[in-house]
Amino acid sequence: MTTPLLAVVQLTNKSGLPEDRVDTDFAFLAADATSGTTDGIASSLINFYNEAGAAANNLMHYIGPSISRTAESKVNFYDLSGHLDGTPHGSPIAVYSWTPDGAASGVSFPTECAVALSFHGDLTGIVETSPNPAYPPDLPKFFRPAARRRGRVFIGPITSSCGAEDANGSQRPGGTFVAQLATWIAAFMDERADFAVWSRVDEALYLVNPDGGWSVDNAYDTIRKRGPAGSSRTLLWP
Repeated sequence: MTTPLLAVVQLTNKSGLPEDRVDTDFAFLAADATSGTTDGIASSLINFYNEAGAAANNLMHYIGPSISRTAESKVNFYDLSGHLDGTPHGSPIAVYSWTPDGAASGVSFPTECAVALSFHGDLTGIVETSPNPAYPPDLPKFFRPAARRRGRVFIGPITSSCGAEDANGSQRPGGTFVAQLATWIAAFMDERADFAVWSRVDEALYLVNPDGGWSVDNAYDTIRKRGPAGSSRTLLWP
């Protein structure tokens, strides 16, 4: 018997305002919801951000200075039992405080700028599209079974240290950063065979390890809700 858990990593902004906090969701098909299990998952997630492993730097080296290195950040756990369809899952069943370790390096990108890490569960025999036998009148016309086993997390806010200029003068995630991502992800997956993709449509969690995969593309993503609200307005004309 397993327990579906959602772990939300919360990075605290220097402003201290909840609306400026950066939340990143990770799902786990955990053995249970005991403190021993959540202790282990929390440790793996915190290490993902704070520990360098075989890489030269840790992930916080690339996270922008708007994220506090002195105020506590958190990992909040939620039991998704009975809520795999995405209905409200209530208050956290466990909360862990931690402090991000390592000063930001490079020039801060806009806080809405992020790197998308993509992953998927086992896709063996899973088709990309299939017709909806009840269409019409039921929507959609097609189902996308493979898409339900894919997920992403958005790492950010990031700095220029992540990037490198391509032949056309555009900024893209650089080779050094991508190689270090591979190191951190490998260490995380060595510990977390229970990491999963949460499909709300299927009301299921699909394990990523051992048959899934992680990838990152060579373009940045924009998460608009992570951008700061305007604090002033300047009249430009007349």
